[in-house]
Amino acid sequence: MVARTTASSEWVEEEGRKFVAIRFRTKSNAAISTVYPVDDLLESIVDPETFLPIRFTKHLSEGRYRCHEVTTFDHVNGIATLENRRDETSRQYEIDEDTRDLISFMYSMRGSTFPVGSEQEFGVMADEKLYNLYVKSLKKELVRVSRIGKVETVLLEPEAEFDGLFVRKGKMRLWVSEDDRRLITKATIKVPVASVVLKLKEVTGPGEDIWVTKRAEKGLKKTTATRRRRH
Repeated sequence: MVARTTASSEWVEEEGRKFVAIRFRTKSNAAISTVYPVDDLLESIVDPETFLPIRFTKHLSEGRYRCHEVTTFDHVNGIATLENRRDETSRQYEIDEDTRDLISFMYSMRGSTFPVGSEQEFGVMADEKLYNLYVKSLKKELVRVSRIGKVETVLLEPEAEFDGLFVRKGKMRLWVSEDDRRLITKATIKVPVASVVLKLKEVTGPGEDIWVTKRAEKGLKKTTATRRRRH
């Protein structure tokens, strides 16, 4: 393992309104950090009624590279404003009425289904531009998840016209659980210079389905076994 990413969500209040804050935090482990330290934060503030983004923040620290950008969405007037907090510049560009950043797009897709053999097209915002994203549904597979066991998933292959979370110069595959959670249980990324495998480790938070109860059962068994050894 070279790094860990934590995806989290919570309620936040701004100017008397409640929104959902969705965050992706990625940090490299100690060994990799001595060569190429990574400490990234992506955050999308989302309207829970429309699930459209209000603000998207990208704060990256990768080796010597630094980036701190904040994009504010005005869907009523069809305009997004990007502020570069490092050089204190800003610019505007046009958006569609349903434009989403990558983070809010991923979470909104958890309410969609992908029949095997289908291909769907979406529009997303990345690098201050609007791009087409194509998602192919290839087949169903069982994926083993830590603490849970084998999970039924559908294998998706996204293709886009931009580099980033969904890459064009290579191939990415996502195994998404077929239950109501629709979690990404596994992902593989192959590009000319590297091959990366991401695996879901655990799910925490509210809920009484297998994702939470299985974790609780594992924790209880581990605690009980530890107490027995002490006695």
